[in-house]
Amino acid sequence: MGREDNWSCGNLPNKRSDANTTRVSAIGGKTILYGGIQGISNYVKASQLINRDFRRTCDHWALNFAHYARVYRKADLGWIGHIGIPGHTDVSWHQHAKAWDINHIRFANGTYLDMVRPSRSWDSRRRDQRRLYLAVDASLRRYFTGLIDAYADKEEHYNHIHVDSSCPARTPYIRWGRRSDDAEFIQQLVWNFAGRRIRTDGVWRRETLNGWLLLLRRLNMSRKNPLGSRAVWNTFLAYIMMHGLANKTAGYWIYPD
Repeated sequence: MGREDNWSCGNLPNKRSDANTTRVSAIGGKTILYGGIQGISNYVKASQLINRDFRRTCDHWALNFAHYARVYRKADLGWIGHIGIPGHTDVSWHQHAKAWDINHIRFANGTYLDMVRPSRSWDSRRRDQRRLYLAVDASLRRYFTGLIDAYADKEEHYNHIHVDSSCPARTPYIRWGRRSDDAEFIQQLVWNFAGRRIRTDGVWRRETLNGWLLLLRRLNMSRKNPLGSRAVWNTFLAYIMMHGLANKTAGYWIYPD
């Protein structure tokens, strides 16, 4: 079984079913282009089979992300690049058209986030690109309960972010002294938005906690508990989106008292 099966929370059916699916060439009114593995010029228009329920989640994400992009990046969302919804031969949610691999975000003003070449996204030397990757990552976490990014799996997901809805909605998984993908995501936020260089190994320890508390203070969310409430976590992620899309240090916008 592939790595995506190891992350799946739901019980996968053994056989593919095309019931309750439809073909789409746009998500949330935005064109989706397939490809990009060999570079930006390799993207082509191609309709994709997608589960109708999963499509609604994708539409809601795209509409919300486009809104935040217009307000905080001052740019319309142009198109979304991806490497597939269905098509995997392994037993995975892709096989049932209930997962999506996103690898490019193009804005109408010509700026973009390119995950195909990681040096222009999550591990870029440019902080603005890392912040933009984290803004996209945060936006996806608000809508999809299953997510695998480059921080969770640098071997197979270094060039795209996988999303599905296989897991129940929950708060971040944080355990003292243990590694988790959620902890590494938070460590990346501390480093890139609060300016504190800490280890980004996913292990929740004292320096991670201190960095997390610093980030919350910068956002005026110290009296909130994003780790204990899904609703507050989603609000926190919205503030990450704002700052990442605009390339701002945490605290440019703060949570109202």
